[in-house]
Amino acid sequence: MSKAFEVYEALFARVQQIDTVNGYATDVGIKAFRGRIGLQDDEGDCVTLVDLQDSSAAKPGRLSVEHLVTTRYAVEGHAACDPDDPLVVGHLLLADIKRAIWGPKDPTLGVGAKDLRYIGKAIEPPGEGGAMVVVTVELEVSFAEDLASP
Repeated sequence: MSKAFEVYEALFARVQQIDTVNGYATDVGIKAFRGRIGLQDDEGDCVTLVDLQDSSAAKPGRLSVEHLVTTRYAVEGHAACDPDDPLVVGHLLLADIKRAIWGPKDPTLGVGAKDLRYIGKAIEPPGEGGAMVVVTVELEVSFAEDLASP
């Protein structure tokens, strides 16, 4: 398994914990997807973790195969809401996602990550006739990677 996939799986394990049984306000982690985009309302409450672009820089004083890689991710949560007041559930879901990612207080994710940064969020109310709010949280994780042996 590559270091990049270890980081991804550590993040995925965190979002899967979003469940009222674990003290969260929503149950989106019960139905979690790896990299699935374009989810429809009929999926019900769910979350997906999408691996976006990355960038890298060679470590100073090291061989050029050793890089500090920074990868951007999006966590997208979908939850049923009152279509007339979607921000209530939207903000509960936003808090759940943030707590799942940063709550364990281990920015290394247990896999040697060097940095875990919040980039921003978006809350999308339901479209006409819909009853699902969509919350997206973007984050970046930096980790060391030997490109010759990822």
